[in-house]
Amino acid sequence: MTKTMEIFIDALLGSDDTERALFLKWMGLKMDMRSRKHMSNLRRKYKECEQKKDREAIARLDKELLDSSLGIEHYMREMGQIYEAASFGSNKISDKISSLPTLAAKLLLAGFPIELLDGDASNIPEKWNYKDHEDEVTDEDLKADFERMWTQEMGNIPGLTEKDVPCDVLMNFRSSFEHRNVTQYLQTMGKLTQYGKKQFKAKKEHVKLGKLKGLIYAHRSVKHDLQNTADNVISSCFKMTEQFAQSKGDYQTAFTKDLLDEINEHLKKAGTNYDTKFEFDLKLHICGIASRKFTEMHRKYLAEQDPLKHLKKFKSQYLSDFIDLYRKRDQCHRKAREFTQVCLNPAVTEYIDQSIGPDIVDAVLKKHPTEYSSRVLFQYTIQKELLEKSNFEDFNRYILQYNDYVKEWIYNRIVKCFSKDISLQNIKMKKLDSIMQKIMKAMEASKVDGNGSPLPNNERGAKTLIQNFCKSMNCDISISMKKVKQVLFQNTADCASFTKSLYECIEEMKIQLKDEISNSDIKETLNNVSVKPQSMLFKRVFGCGKKCPFCKTPCEAEGTDHQQHHAAVHRPKGLCGSRNDNVLCEEICTSSVLGNRTFKNQETDFEPQLYKDYRKYYPDWHIAPDMYIEASDYWKYVMVTFNKQFAECYKAEQAVYPDEWKKITKEQVLISLKKNILNIKY
Repeated sequence: MTKTMEIFIDALLGSDDTERALFLKWMGLKMDMRSRKHMSNLRRKYKECEQKKDREAIARLDKELLDSSLGIEHYMREMGQIYEAASFGSNKISDKISSLPTLAAKLLLAGFPIELLDGDASNIPEKWNYKDHEDEVTDEDLKADFERMWTQEMGNIPGLTEKDVPCDVLMNFRSSFEHRNVTQYLQTMGKLTQYGKKQFKAKKEHVKLGKLKGLIYAHRSVKHDLQNTADNVISSCFKMTEQFAQSKGDYQTAFTKDLLDEINEHLKKAGTNYDTKFEFDLKLHICGIASRKFTEMHRKYLAEQDPLKHLKKFKSQYLSDFIDLYRKRDQCHRKAREFTQVCLNPAVTEYIDQSIGPDIVDAVLKKHPTEYSSRVLFQYTIQKELLEKSNFEDFNRYILQYNDYVKEWIYNRIVKCFSKDISLQNIKMKKLDSIMQKIMKAMEASKVDGNGSPLPNNERGAKTLIQNFCKSMNCDISISMKKVKQVLFQNTADCASFTKSLYECIEEMKIQLKDEISNSDIKETLNNVSVKPQSMLFKRVFGCGKKCPFCKTPCEAEGTDHQQHHAAVHRPKGLCGSRNDNVLCEEICTSSVLGNRTFKNQETDFEPQLYKDYRKYYPDWHIAPDMYIEASDYWKYVMVTFNKQFAECYKAEQAVYPDEWKKITKEQVLISLKKNILNIKY
C-alpha cells in the first residue's frame, strides 16, 4: 500500500460520517481545482500535436491528461484493488484492510460512487464486491464485524458513579454530636481517611474528674479504664466493619450509624468521668478506619456491578450467538452449558456456603463434645491452653478483653479442627449431594406444564422449562433471572434437545463442583457463611458476659436469664489493675467483702467505700464473704509468674504475696484448675 493510500484510508477510518463526508467533499474540490488548472493547457497542446501528427508528443500528453483527471473515484478503485490483492493467498488480512468493504458500503450509502467494474481491465473484483456474501464470510470476518459493533456500542454505555463514602461517614459522625459544642474540635480536624492509622491512646485531656481533678490516683485509674474501654470499642467496631465490608452488597449509611450506636452503647457503660474530647477522638478514630474500609467495599461493588464489566463477561457468549445466528446453527448444547455455568453453578455454590454454618458447628461439637458442653468446661479448656502457652499478652487479653479473646479463640479452634481433624470437604459434599437431588427432581417436574401435559417441543417449550425449573428451586437456591435472560437470549433450541443437553451439563457441573470442593479452605468458608459457626459456639458457652466489678472474673451462672451474677472462685484483684497505695492487690473479692477494706473507683467518685457495702453500687452481683476461700493456685501462679509485667502494664508497683505462692508448680496449677473448675478431687 502506498503512503498516499494509507493516509487516505486512515483519514476515512478515523472519522465519523459527518467528518468523512466533509473530507471527501473538500478533497474532491481540491482535485477539481487542480484538474481545471492544467487540463485546458494540455488540451490546447494536444490539438497542436494532432495537427502536426506528432505521435510521441500525443502519447506523452495522453498520460499527462490522465494524471490530471485524478478524482475521488480513482482512490475508491484503488481501495478495492488493495483489498482484492490482500485477499489472495494464505496471509492473514490486517484489521485495517479487512474493514475496507464495510467502509465502502458506508460511503455508498452516503452517496459517494463506488466502482463495481474496472473498465480499463474489464475485471469485476469478486472478493471486493461480494465480501458480505454468506459463502465468502469467514468466522474471522464476522468476529471483526462484531468487534467493530461492540466497540461502538460500548462507547455509548455510561459507567457507574462513585459516591463519596468518607463524606457520608463524616456527615453521620458530625450528626452524632448534634446539639453539642464540638465546633473547636471540628475546626482542627484533618481529612477523615487519615485517622485511625495509629494506635488509639487515652490522653490527659480525655479525663474528666471535676472536684477530684487533683487526685493523681483517680486520674491514672480513669485514664487506664478509658484506654481499656477504647480498646474494647475499637476491637468490636473493627469486627463489625469487617463483617459489613465482607458482605456482597454496597455500602449503606446504616453501617456507619450502627458503628456509632455501638460506640454509644460502650460509652454508656464507661461511666461519666470522660470528656467529650474522648468521645470525639474515639469516634473519629473508628470512623477513619471505617471510611477506608467502606470506600474499598463501595469500589469493589461498583466494579462488580459495572454494566460494562457485566457485558464483557458475556462478550464471548454474544459473539457466539452472533456467529451462530448468522450461520443458522443449533445453539442447544452451548446454551445449556452456559445456563449451568453462569446461572446454576453460582447459585449452588452460594447455597452450600450459606447453609453450611450449622453443619460446621455440629461437626465441632461431635469432635469436641466436652469443651463446649458447658461454660465451666469451656473455661477449663481455655485456661489450660493459656497455662500451656504461658504468654503474658494472652493472659492480659483474657482478663481485660474477655469477649474478644473468647471469640478469637473459638475461631482459631474451628480453623485448627478443620485443618487437622475434620474434613470440610465431606460436609460440603453432603450438601452438594442434597441439593443435586433436589435439582434432578425439579428437572423432572419442570418438563410438564400446569396441567401435567408435556411442554411443546419448540423454543417456547425450552423457555418454559427453565422458568419452571427456576420457580421449583426458588425455595432452596437463588438463581439470578437477569442472568437467565442474558444466557437464553436468541436461544433457538427445541425443548427435547435442550432438555437432553441440560441433563448432561448438570452432570458436568456436579463433577466441576466436586473438584472445587476438594480444594475448599476453612477460613474462606467461615467468611462466606451467613450463619457464623464461631458466633453460634460463642453464644453456647459465653453466658451473660458480665464480669466481677473488682477482679473481672466472668459470671458463672448458666445462660442469660438470671437476676444475680456470681462466681465461685475469684482472682487476685491486682490482675486487673486493682491496687492498695499503688501496689497491685493480691487479695480476692470474697476476702475483701468480709473485712473493713475499702475500694474507690468511678462509681464511688473515687471516695473510699467499704467492700462489704459493694451492693450499693453493684446490686446485681453476689460475692459470698468467706475468709477461708483463697485464690486458686492457677491465678496465684499467674500473678507470681507475670507480676512484673502486670505492674508495668498498670504503671503500679509489683504485688506483695505470700512466699508459699512461689512454690506452686505447673503440675499443682493443673490440679487446682481441675479442682476448682471441674470439681475433680485429687
